[in-house]
Amino acid sequence: MPFGVPSTTRLALLPRSIILATSPGIVETSRPQSGITTRACGLFASLGDVARQALVLLNRGKLERRRGQTEAAEAAFERSLLLYREVGDLQGIASALNRLGDLARERGDLALARTLHDEALAMFHQQRGDRWGQAIALNYLALAALADGDPAGTTALAQGALRALAGPAHCATMSR
Repeated sequence: MPFGVPSTTRLALLPRSIILATSPGIVETSRPQSGITTRACGLFASLGDVARQALVLLNRGKLERRRGQTEAAEAAFERSLLLYREVGDLQGIASALNRLGDLARERGDLALARTLHDEALAMFHQQRGDRWGQAIALNYLALAALADGDPAGTTALAQGALRALAGPAHCATMSR
């Protein structure tokens, strides 16, 4: 029993350790060519753990985006979205949609960005009480409105994000 931790406890903590090891902040400080996310995806796929595989892919997309690899990021977010849909994880679906929507905004495809963020917002509404998720989606919608040259829409959406954080989930889909 190394470190005084029973082997069953160590085994139970393994998936969390792998997810932590694939988070962008951790991976960026490690060797870039380590392939840890690829190995983690393979491990979770072999275990049939689709939800954790999706989370690793979402983390991989974040990492690729930070590295400026937008095509690789988009591919990872799209695969993550498919897997989250497969397991019906609404929060995961919404997170992947927001990431894809932000990439669409950066490309200048504001209509697609708004559509993806609206869908994410609807998912966060279904997750009763997920005010943080609602605020994030509204913030992304505000960024799309800003990019579209809509100061009034930007302000309304940003205020909606603040209201979502301040109290009960009462924000509404406010994009066009």
